[in-house]
Amino acid sequence: MKITLIFDKILDLILKKTKSGEKEQELQIRKQESFNKLIILITLIFIVICGLNELFPVLEISPWWYDKTEKVLTYILGGD
Repeated sequence: MKITLIFDKILDLILKKTKSGEKEQELQIRKQESFNKLIILITLIFIVICGLNELFPVLEISPWWYDKTEKVLTYILGGD
């Protein structure tokens, strides 16, 4: 009787860990999806600002914007 009780507790512990692991993976997937959308939005903003500078040189947007746009695009494309 005690052996079955111990076995049941061990089995419950293993099942709880796998369930929490599955939940953790789902959370990671959701985080990545929302993070990807945010990165794309930020990239679009940088590209628009750089495009405005090309259309209207009077704005004199600093090279910082171009550098950050390049970094974000490199990140999205999987570069270093």
